[in-house]
Amino acid sequence: MAADIAKLKKIYPDLIQVKIIGKSEFGRNIYAVGLGKGKATAFINGSHHAREWLTTNFNMYMIDRYAAAYKNGSSVKGYNVRTVLNSSTLWFVPMVNPDGVTLQQSGLKAFPASYHAGLIKMNNGSKNFKRWKSNAKGVDLNRQYDAKWAGTDSPKSPSYRDYKGTAPHTASEVKAVLSLVNSIDADMALSYHTTGKILFWNYEQSGSRLTRDKNLGKKLSSMTGYRMYTPSIFKNAAGFSEWFSRMKQRTAFTIEISPYYNETNPPVSEFKGAWSENQAAGLFAGAESAKMYGVRMDAKAATLKTKLTSVRNSAKKLQSYYYTNVKTRADLRKDKAFMQLYAKTKSDLAAIQKSLKPLPVKNQNALAPLVKEINLYITRSTSFITAIDHGDKAVSQGKLLESKLQAGTIDAALHKQLASAVMKAQKAQPVLYGNHVKQLFDQKYLKPVAAISAASKYALDRLALLTEAEKQITAGNQAAAQEKLEAYDKLQQQSSRYKQYPAIEKILAEKRLGTVPHFPEPQSL
Repeated sequence: MAADIAKLKKIYPDLIQVKIIGKSEFGRNIYAVGLGKGKATAFINGSHHAREWLTTNFNMYMIDRYAAAYKNGSSVKGYNVRTVLNSSTLWFVPMVNPDGVTLQQSGLKAFPASYHAGLIKMNNGSKNFKRWKSNAKGVDLNRQYDAKWAGTDSPKSPSYRDYKGTAPHTASEVKAVLSLVNSIDADMALSYHTTGKILFWNYEQSGSRLTRDKNLGKKLSSMTGYRMYTPSIFKNAAGFSEWFSRMKQRTAFTIEISPYYNETNPPVSEFKGAWSENQAAGLFAGAESAKMYGVRMDAKAATLKTKLTSVRNSAKKLQSYYYTNVKTRADLRKDKAFMQLYAKTKSDLAAIQKSLKPLPVKNQNALAPLVKEINLYITRSTSFITAIDHGDKAVSQGKLLESKLQAGTIDAALHKQLASAVMKAQKAQPVLYGNHVKQLFDQKYLKPVAAISAASKYALDRLALLTEAEKQITAGNQAAAQEKLEAYDKLQQQSSRYKQYPAIEKILAEKRLGTVPHFPEPQSL
C-alpha cells in the first residue's frame, strides 16, 4: 500500500497529498491521502477491522480512479470529477489498523516471538487469525471512540474482537485518526466495513440534523442499493461514525460493502460488485460536503459581518480624535480614550481577519468593503498618532537644542538629531487627514522647531566659516581667508532675520573680531 500511495503521489503531484498521521501500536505507519483542491473536506476510511481489509483495496482504488478521471476530465455516475475535486478535498485513511491487517493476513510470523503467546490467548487459543478484527493489542478500534463508550458491551480483556479498551481514545491508531479528523474539519465521513451490504446512518440525531442526514442517507442508499439501518435496529456504539456524528455534529455513514461472511474476511471476488455499487460514493461525499461547507461558511460570514459592522461603528468614533474635534493646537494629542479605542479596534479587526481566512473567496469579497472601511479609520488614526509622536519628538529636541544655544553652546550632534526629527515630522504632516489638521500641526510643531533649527544652522555655518578662515590664515592663504570672512559677514546679515541667541552672537562676534587676516610684509632683498 505504501508503495502504491507513493506512486499515486508521483503521478498526480498537484492533486494528491500524503501524510503519515501516526504509528500503530507496533510502529507501522498510518497513512492519510488527500485528493482534491477544494476547501471543503470529506473523510473516508477503511480497515478499522483487520479482517475487513477489502475496504483498504476499495479506498485505494477509489483514489486511483478519481485521480485518473480528474486528469482526463471525465465523469463518474453523473458527477463531474473535476468539479467535485476543485470544490472539495477527499481525505482517506485507507488502512486504520495496519497491525491487525498484517496479523490477519500473515499470522504470528509478522510479530515478535515474545508477543505470540499473548496473541494466541486473545484469539481464544487459536493460531488461525483469519477471524481477527482488533488491533494487535486486542482492542477493537471501532469500539474505541468516545460516543457512549461507557455503555458499550465489551469483553473484559483484550480479544480478537469487540474489546473496547480501558478508556476511549487510548489506541494509537484511533489517536492518529482523531488527529487528522480534527485538523481537516470534514463535513461528511464515510467509514467502510464489510458486513451485510447495509448503511448505518442514525446516531440519535434530532431536528434539522436528523432530516438532513436521513435525506442524504436516502441518496446514498439509492446509489448503492444498500438498506438504511434504522435506530431500532442499530444497537452498538463507540464506533467512528457514532463519534463523528455525535461529537462533530456532522454527517456520517458506516457502509458495509459485502455480504456477511462468518468470522473471516470477504473474498476478493466481492470487490467488483462493491465497487460498482459504491464507485460514486466518494464523489457524493465531496459534492455534499461542498454544499454543507458553503452553508457553514455563509453562516460564519453572516456572524462575522455582524461583528465587523459593530467594529466599524466603533471605529467611526476614531474620527472625532484625529479630525472632527481637532479645533486648536491643543487638540493635537493622544487621549487615553483615543488610544484605547484605537488599540481595541486593531485587535478586534485582527481577530476577525484571522477568522476570515478560511472563508471562500466569495464570502471574503462580500465582507471586504467593511474591512476596508475599518482599515481606513485605523490608517488615519495611525497617521495621526505617528505625526504627534514625531512632532512631540521634534519639539523635545528643539527645546534641548535651544537650551544649549541660550547657554552659548553650538552643538552639531544635537542639531543633527533635531534635523532628523524635523524631517520625520515634515513627512508625517502630508498624510494627516484634513487640511485644518495639517495647518494646526504646522503651527504647533513645524514652525517653532524650524526657527530653532534655522538659528542653530546659521550658528554652525558661521562657526565653520570662521574656523576655516583661521586655518587659511595659519596657512598664509590671505585671499582664501578673506573669502571665508566675507561669506561669514553675508551669513551674519541673513541670520538676523531669525531668532537670535545673545550668548551665541557674543561668542561668534568675539571670534570674528579675532579672526583678522594679518600677513607679514615681504622682506626686501
